[in-house]
Amino acid sequence: MKENLTPYLGNILPGLLNMASATAQASISTNPDSELDVQSLLQDDKKKINVMTSSIEDKEVGLQTLITISDILGEQYAPYIEQTLTVAFPLVSYSINENIRSSAASLLAVLVGIMGSV
Repeated sequence: MKENLTPYLGNILPGLLNMASATAQASISTNPDSELDVQSLLQDDKKKINVMTSSIEDKEVGLQTLITISDILGEQYAPYIEQTLTVAFPLVSYSINENIRSSAASLLAVLVGIMGSV
């Protein structure tokens, strides 16, 4: 699979990184056309919420796909580590969804493993 995927990675990766780094969208059901800035609701560090929207699900799918691809490719993923770190590292503290934090941490672990083997 490595050999089949590697030539296309340059075309696939930008879309996945965009999915993972996209701003989460949420709306209030009574007015679905207006956007809700969820991050602004979390001014108090003591609040813990877990918001799930389709855009957050897309973000998680992007991260999970990056985990799978980077894990399978191993050292062949090395040229893409820096741009992947730029997306994944801030998501470790993503305040509105625990799955995003967990996926970002898992991705970072895979990337560190790759860097250790290069």
